Amino acid sequence: MPYIYRHIYNSFYIRMKKIKIIGLSILLFGISTITTAQNQAPVLNAGSTIKQAYCPETEIIIAPDFTITDEDDLGVDSFSIQISSGYFSNSDLLELNLQDHPNIKKDWSSVEGKLKLTPKGGTQILYTDIQKAVRAVVFKSSSSNISGEKYFSFTIGSANYLPSTGHFYVFESDLNITWTDAKTKAEGKTYYGLKGYLATILSAEESQISAEQISGAGWIGANDKAQEGVWNWVTGPEGVINFWNGNFTGSAPIDATTGLPMYSNWNTNEPNQSGDEDYAHITDNSIGLTGSWNDLPNEGGGGPYQAKGYIIEYGGMPGDPVLQISASTSIYVPKIATISPDIEVCAGTSVNLIAAVTEGTIFWYDALLGGSLVSTGDTFTTPLINSSRTYYATASPIGCATSDRKAVVITVYDVPIANDPQDIIVCDDNGDGLNSFDFDADISLQILNGQSTTNFEILYFNNQIDAEANIPDSNLPNPHNVNAGSSQTIFARI
Repeated sequence: MPYIYRHIYNSFYIRMKKIKIIGLSILLFGISTITTAQNQAPVLNAGSTIKQAYCPETEIIIAPDFTITDEDDLGVDSFSIQISSGYFSNSDLLELNLQDHPNIKKDWSSVEGKLKLTPKGGTQILYTDIQKAVRAVVFKSSSSNISGEKYFSFTIGSANYLPSTGHFYVFESDLNITWTDAKTKAEGKTYYGLKGYLATILSAEESQISAEQISGAGWIGANDKAQEGVWNWVTGPEGVINFWNGNFTGSAPIDATTGLPMYSNWNTNEPNQSGDEDYAHITDNSIGLTGSWNDLPNEGGGGPYQAKGYIIEYGGMPGDPVLQISASTSIYVPKIATISPDIEVCAGTSVNLIAAVTEGTIFWYDALLGGSLVSTGDTFTTPLINSSRTYYATASPIGCATSDRKAVVITVYDVPIANDPQDIIVCDDNGDGLNSFDFDADISLQILNGQSTTNFEILYFNNQIDAEANIPDSNLPNPHNVNAGSSQTIFARI
């Protein structure tokens, strides 16, 4: 019996040891999982050339200095370049010639104004290939009337990025989802650590990027559930913001910061409270104004009013990480704002011409088309000119064939010939101690000697310095009195 008991004890002991060893293995596995390093987000940089002047009806490389770096990854599954502000779908285009980029496929969406790059024959695009491709992307516009600014965003994945807000916008397809469920789902999503929420649209450019230039119509973060007719943004980091009061005949309250009405983009005759419609939704493109809003019940509506998903906005929430996963550049079309009026001068004169530009540098030319570049800058001092000529100012880049050159006409007159008149000697014939001289009657004809009196003006001065400098208010009155018994030398300026 003792032997049997001892055998059982030893067997039990051995099994216990195995259990302990297994337990130790599990513990070590748990520690290694906790200490695993978190994946680092890539860093995008648009480089130094982030704002460029654009020549209409040409093409321009939008990010020649773009870089992308990542500490722990070599690539991503997709990359997007988008015209994120100022986009016109009927004339604007982003283009990439794939001849030099064999590992990349491209897809241009005219709705979104977005060029999407994906891998060709693999699961990821290498960052080195992305960097090379982005540096070769060009913007084109077929419009000769292009004006203002356009911004371009460069983003990992397919989210829309707006440089002015620093936020990302994504449409999530979810057929027949309710507004309340959409709000919950949006707040449960993250984008590289940024917290999501139903989009709050506070400006026209934010509306364009989140409603017009997006792949679907869906719920946004506004309702009048708390009080009928009082429409508030209720989901974003800004807190509750009242932006509209009443139905479609209502109005927007004044923004205390700007003094302007709050932004709204309701569709025609919306909101109309047709039933119990307390929630804001992007209108389907088949109805009314593209990207506009309408009010719907929590469950959505039928047909084109069916809830198809929701718009998530990422950015600005408390605790969001500071990221550089997007970059942006821009172009602008400079215009001459003001320019010197036409000028009339005498031959042998140098003239200062002045112009102002909306932005950028002013270029001065000697011809309306082509010609020579004679100066740059706000002020151009001409050489001495002896014949009439015209100079032209433009703000367009050098070599732009469609530049809008503004003219300054300089009319040059021959310097008049001034003949020396005879000295005038008279007596005081009335005893008042003064002699009165009418210059025009007494000496102007002698000075002009037949030159037209209508083409020239003669001014009279006490001294040669004032005459040569044409000092204002120093010319003598006409007629002019000279004291009797004295003499005076008068200088004439033609």
